[in-house]
Amino acid sequence: ESKKIGQYTCYKATYVKQEEEKVFSFGSWNQNNGTNQPKKPKKMRDVEVVAWFTPEIPVSSGPSWYQGLPGLILEVSDDDTTILCTKIVMNPKEKTKIKRPKKGKVISNQDFVTLQDEKRAERLEMWRQSRQRRQSSTARLR
Repeated sequence: ESKKIGQYTCYKATYVKQEEEKVFSFGSWNQNNGTNQPKKPKKMRDVEVVAWFTPEIPVSSGPSWYQGLPGLILEVSDDDTTILCTKIVMNPKEKTKIKRPKKGKVISNQDFVTLQDEKRAERLEMWRQSRQRRQSSTARLR
């Protein structure tokens, strides 16, 4: 299946993923009502992801974390969210200049890689902590 997005011919790619049923948090609420009952298994559902990509721009990229197709992803729909590319500027006449920083510290490539790894670990730990807080207080909306 194909369609035009702007001047580009795009091709459809679909993927079905398993996703936890959405749970919303409203403060501290114990799912087990204070009992020692085992937690109920989480309900899973199928979510179809539809991406439209163009091989006319041979860049395996797209919005957010969507990537890996043989061309630029110009539109993606994932559950109740759609992201659509509205403008592409290729080889602009006016080049963007990147200014050299005026302050900061010069470090070696190895130190840079080490710093990247440390910051990545920090972000992962912050994400885990926020996820644990969200999971400890949940309520279901139907």
